[in-house]
Amino acid sequence: MKKFIFSLRKTSALFVLVLFSVLLFGCKPVTEIQTETKIVILEKLTNDDPLVNDWYDTTVGRFLITKDYLSNQYLDLDGEFYDYDNDTYLWNKSYEGNNLYVLKLSETSGTIFIKYTRAADANWNYTTDPSQAPDIGKWYAVSYKDLNATNKTVNLSGAWKADGVTSCNTLEEAVNEFTIEKGYFEFYTAHIENPLE
Repeated sequence: MKKFIFSLRKTSALFVLVLFSVLLFGCKPVTEIQTETKIVILEKLTNDDPLVNDWYDTTVGRFLITKDYLSNQYLDLDGEFYDYDNDTYLWNKSYEGNNLYVLKLSETSGTIFIKYTRAADANWNYTTDPSQAPDIGKWYAVSYKDLNATNKTVNLSGAWKADGVTSCNTLEEAVNEFTIEKGYFEFYTAHIENPLE
């Protein structure tokens, strides 16, 4: 009888642990990463996440974020930037990536990690050709803060610093490298939900 009660307690404890995990993380796939100081949890985005949006800034830039894909784009105001026949803007793509993971630092801030599918070549022309852009297939990060799901606003910053790297070989390396503490994400740009189209 004692063995049965002990087994029942173990089963109940396991059930409570699983239930707690589901409540804490929902059904989102999560990944644990060991940083230089602690273990962090990265989540995959879902369609109802407030980060998933078509974000525009005040300097004719754009971040298109879906649950699977991030694209940074801009309007070339020195050239053709509007298609009058189709009543649409002509966006130039800079970097893009898939396989998104998010490290949520708070309800309103965190870091999005992407695996480059489009990146800059040696002359800062963007391409999907990995023989021209060695960052393709490697990891990059975009930081966000002041996310306001009600007003549909956020501040975004791509990872950059003068003596920094433009990509990392693994997600773990990217999580450890692309941090505010290491000097990345110094300049944020205010973005709002798509006001143009």
